Amino acid sequence: MIDFEKSQEIFRKLQEFSLQEKLVLQIKKDFKRSNVSLVIPISSSNKDILQLLQEKLYVLLLEKFDDYLNLLYVIDISENSLKKVQTNDIVEVSKEVAFLVFEREFQKVWFKNQYR
Repeated sequence: MIDFEKSQEIFRKLQEFSLQEKLVLQIKKDFKRSNVSLVIPISSSNKDILQLLQEKLYVLLLEKFDDYLNLLYVIDISENSLKKVQTNDIVEVSKEVAFLVFEREFQKVWFKNQYR
């Protein structure tokens, strides 16, 4: 289940440190590295990004499962995180995994920003 407080903290940090554009660029970079197309406008809101991720992951789960697995590997989503997804509904799975992707991409951007 998506942790509401955790998501609000991520959203706050993105805004506070002006990392929104870097987050979008990181997501695009990792999708490109895994040969999965995804169009996200640079000016997208957090909710829009999560919605686009959910839609893309839903399609990958249904139609291109190998690409889905490769994408999660490239982004570096841990197997333990995936095991915590406690639903069989594919829409809910795509929503949960979209948040995991969003969170992991945020971590990458955050650490790059903090330790440069």
